[in-house]
Amino acid sequence: DPIEVCSACGEEQAVEARGENDEPFCPACYRNELAPKARCDECGTKAAVAMWKGNRAICRDCYERPVEKCWICGEERSTHARTGDGRPICSKCYVAVRLPERCSECHELGLVWQRDEDGRPICSRCYQRPLAVCSRCNRRLPRKRRTKTGFLCGGCDASLRYQAGLK
Repeated sequence: DPIEVCSACGEEQAVEARGENDEPFCPACYRNELAPKARCDECGTKAAVAMWKGNRAICRDCYERPVEKCWICGEERSTHARTGDGRPICSKCYVAVRLPERCSECHELGLVWQRDEDGRPICSRCYQRPLAVCSRCNRRLPRKRRTKTGFLCGGCDASLRYQAGLK
């Protein structure tokens, strides 16, 4: 997947989809902003659909991943992802196959959480979400998501989602 700056969260991520004007969306923002939403037949919440069972919509919170034999470790576990040819990979192996790199900030070896503008790796301990003025509360806080009116902080994003009936 190509890596670009997501038009919703402003972070450099793999591109999941593009909007009407060819703007890139990362996987999380695609689910939050663009993915078709439907009322979940399990919990009744209107949310992005994780899976359709016939004509029944199942949201991410209600979806139970299938338990299958992992292609890498051979254990019966919840399937987190699949190889290009459809073989199941469990969460443990999915994380394990990500190769660690040395963080450009602390120089510790670990998993890459983000990359800086020059492509250097940054670990989760050193990564700081960029600050922005929240378009709802006007406080300068770590940005959670971009909307049509600007960025939202985590608290305002959660409040709006709760009011809209989304989890």
